[in-house]
Amino acid sequence: MTNKFKPEHMMFYEGLDKSQWWSISEMEKYQFHHLNRLLDHAMQNNEYYRNTFASFYSRQSTILNSEMWQQLPILKREDIQKTSGKLFSQNIPSNHGKVHSISTSGSTGAAITVQKTELSNKVWLAQTLRDHIWHKRSLEKKLAIIRIFESYVGKAPLGTTSKGWGPATNIINHHGSSHLLDINTPINIQAEWLLNLDPEYILTYPNNIKALADYFISNNLSLPALKEIRTLGEVVDNEIRKQCLSAWNVPLSDVYSSQETGYIAIQCPENNHYHMQSENIYVEVLNDNNNPCQPGEIGRVIVTPLHNFATPLIRYEIGDYAEVGEQCSCGRGLPVLNKILGRSRNLFKLEDGEFFWPRTGMQEYRKYAPIIKSQLIQKSFSELELKVVAEKPLSKEECSTLVNVVMSFVKHDFTVTLNQVEDISRSSNGKYEDVICMI
Repeated sequence: MTNKFKPEHMMFYEGLDKSQWWSISEMEKYQFHHLNRLLDHAMQNNEYYRNTFASFYSRQSTILNSEMWQQLPILKREDIQKTSGKLFSQNIPSNHGKVHSISTSGSTGAAITVQKTELSNKVWLAQTLRDHIWHKRSLEKKLAIIRIFESYVGKAPLGTTSKGWGPATNIINHHGSSHLLDINTPINIQAEWLLNLDPEYILTYPNNIKALADYFISNNLSLPALKEIRTLGEVVDNEIRKQCLSAWNVPLSDVYSSQETGYIAIQCPENNHYHMQSENIYVEVLNDNNNPCQPGEIGRVIVTPLHNFATPLIRYEIGDYAEVGEQCSCGRGLPVLNKILGRSRNLFKLEDGEFFWPRTGMQEYRKYAPIIKSQLIQKSFSELELKVVAEKPLSKEECSTLVNVVMSFVKHDFTVTLNQVEDISRSSNGKYEDVICMI
């Protein structure tokens, strides 16, 4: 395929195929070239940054480097909500294409609206292609997608069938089919749909694949053609990876992304950790003192998309926590996140100001009771509520044991109340959180 007929996102991908092997210094040079361009544009064409950065930034100063960059203010979600469009830029470069608006789902409790360009979309498509090629997927096979859709798409029991896997790959001559099912479909019907389809690939949310794996194991079912589970939108832990191996003997690959920023990190094709997508986004992981975290340390994720001039998100605190990793053995120069731990609303708080990540696990609960779903909620500094959906009414002994399991997880002095409920609903964006802090 010559460049004359090659889609632009494929040419972008060819660049990504080379840049993944750059050294750390080469990547940083590339990033700060684009960060300085982005900041120049924002100061000239964006009311919010002209006002907010006036005392921090002067065009006459030395070109920004990483140390100077860390002096710029951090942008929070509530800042975006309060700007009333002042973050939307004027005079967007014509080669960035048309502008469109997107609204996030508000899974953090704070929905926002940003504008994006055609260039942003082409970069997204190129990184989608990177994800497929990294993991050596056979694009002519069947892809089953179970997630939130528009009201008319993916209705059970048949779902919706489409030719191809989407715009990133549909330009390839030999493409397969995608099959869509709404996430709110009951697990037993999801399982029946998958059995009839027997797909090579499944894309869904981590908590949904965990429930499906439990169902397939419990009912001694299999998917003979299945090659890989793909996940997005929620936290993946080792328990989920083990369940996929137990249920279907296939690996799980995850992506870390957001609607407003695009891809942040993609799972390494050779390891379970993630490579930051540094060609499109500058990622910082900061500790409580706003200093960069070292490998093995956990901090707040701060991101700056490099190529979206329509709504520059400069040092945007996305609301997630992650653990920084060492340089990867695969040889790629892209920095590593060992794991993504979730949103700040998944972080439990103690009265003395300390925080901790509560460990929970359906696998552990199911050792003592027939649990289908669970959700652990911190209601105050002293109270936790465990909501469970079970196959039958739980006995007093089962309830008492589950409470003790929770106490062993949290390792702090809480009163735990267990409530058996008929169902635990997903949020409006189709995602499901098994841990929530209400403080």
